[in-house]
Amino acid sequence: MPSPIKALDAACDHFRAEGGQTALAAAIGMKSPSISDWRKKISGGNAKAIPPERCEPVEAATAGKVRVEELRPDLLWKRDPEGRVIGFITPIKPTPRKRGRRARVQT
Repeated sequence: MPSPIKALDAACDHFRAEGGQTALAAAIGMKSPSISDWRKKISGGNAKAIPPERCEPVEAATAGKVRVEELRPDLLWKRDPEGRVIGFITPIKPTPRKRGRRARVQT
């Protein structure tokens, strides 16, 4: 599975003939600087830079060439039987048990 930055690049490449990043932004109802911000944040190590609610419009705009799972691999995406995105789940990592004293029960 490609990294989020490669997926975002693929989405921009899908619109290369129409203007690339600017055309992608217009197709999903945003401005081009927002896409630039995502790119900067992802390049800086923030794999969660793309808001989950923007991933499905990117998938739809690219006709499925770029999938939501590529844009935000940290989320568990749910699809209906036809393959349409119907939601996502944020996995919760278990917290490590704290080591320390146990409470003593006095009798």
